[in-house]
Amino acid sequence: MKATDIKRYVGIVPRVKKTAKGEARPTLVAVMRDGAVVGEFELETEQDELDFVDSIFPNAWRKAAIGEDLAAFKPYHILYRKPFESEDTSIWPVKFTERTAKGEVIGVPDKVPEKFLGLEAGDVIAMCLGGSGDNFSFALSCRAEEIGAQVWRIPPFVLKELRGAEAKKDEDHKLLTMTAESYADKFYPVIVRDRDIIKVRETLRVRTDAMIARIGCEQRLRQRFIGQIFCSEAGLYPQGGLEKEFDAVKASDAILSALLTEEASALKEMTKAVEATEVYQKLLSTVTGLGPAIAARIISAVQDIRRFQKSSQLKKYMGAHVMDDGRFPRRRNNEIANWQPDARQALYLLADQFNRRPGTEWGDYLRKMKAEYRLRHPEKIQVEVPDPDNHGKIKKVWKYTDAHIHKMGSWRTISRFVEWLHAAWWRLEREGKAEVKTEAIPPATPPAE
Repeated sequence: MKATDIKRYVGIVPRVKKTAKGEARPTLVAVMRDGAVVGEFELETEQDELDFVDSIFPNAWRKAAIGEDLAAFKPYHILYRKPFESEDTSIWPVKFTERTAKGEVIGVPDKVPEKFLGLEAGDVIAMCLGGSGDNFSFALSCRAEEIGAQVWRIPPFVLKELRGAEAKKDEDHKLLTMTAESYADKFYPVIVRDRDIIKVRETLRVRTDAMIARIGCEQRLRQRFIGQIFCSEAGLYPQGGLEKEFDAVKASDAILSALLTEEASALKEMTKAVEATEVYQKLLSTVTGLGPAIAARIISAVQDIRRFQKSSQLKKYMGAHVMDDGRFPRRRNNEIANWQPDARQALYLLADQFNRRPGTEWGDYLRKMKAEYRLRHPEKIQVEVPDPDNHGKIKKVWKYTDAHIHKMGSWRTISRFVEWLHAAWWRLEREGKAEVKTEAIPPATPPAE
């Protein structure tokens, strides 16, 4: 789109529509035309967001005329009121009235939309990278390609710098419009490659939900089965053993069978989505031991590498950083564990895959790090540390055992892997479809432990 084709800048800040405490958090929208913000409004629900994409979001209402054909309006766009006393409600078709289960009319049409807002040809939608707005930006991008508009997104750290320390985040929707007009080079257009990554997040969520449902069903079946066996007065002890008998119960359960089918289908869709992404094809697939299942967690957690200006930011986000005292992070009492849990879990699984693959680039690097740590700490030692379960007391623990050295080497390897991922993924973004080299970054001196 040429600059002369741009008619409006629309800044959008997607938000969770309602907090856990019930506080309303609508999506904020600002519209700029000819250098001035000409309108602000809120999208209170996901339906409002979808209506905005389709350019049918109502922003003005009028009275519904008696006898008017309301079929031209979306059913949820019609506002209803309680009938007046002795009002003849039969003038309204049944489908355009609200009724109780017994057929009593409790609502008749009151107002219908008069004007609509939404995405238009020549629009530039300005949003922030990542977060809860991914699905919204996906839908906007698809529609924009059809009508001649564009969706731009800016890294959060860039927007933070432009916002300044004193400005409020509640004004970001207006700041986005002004930034898009004045600093277009700081934005990235949402293209097919970006939508592919958003698909990974959505398919991973579906697969995770299906897996949780299947596990829950298996647990309920097992508890019911065990209860029936132990609480049977007839002494129904299975001849083939509990586990064999339980396998037969699972095989014959229709609900579990359906959930297994759903999970398999979700895994297939997730794998397809992962393999379609450029970052997997050119980067992650080159890493031995990193398959679609782990890649889905990494891609979904990172969302967009352009959110992270430095590798240190990505390492801290994924829980692969080194703390100020030289320790690798883990959940400890009275310590903040603010990393992304799915990313951390993916890295843990990846370290295990590296350990199982000697003779590979990262497998050999892990072994090299373990050897260096062991050379530095040839013997295990016992040290005194604060006891988190007994405040004010200390306990003795062993350090530099084989298990400890293995963990040190694993997380040093993972930390180096995240540095490589940050550099390679950023290079991929800069070079577009150019080939990206995937050589590992030279090893650094292991941190103190």
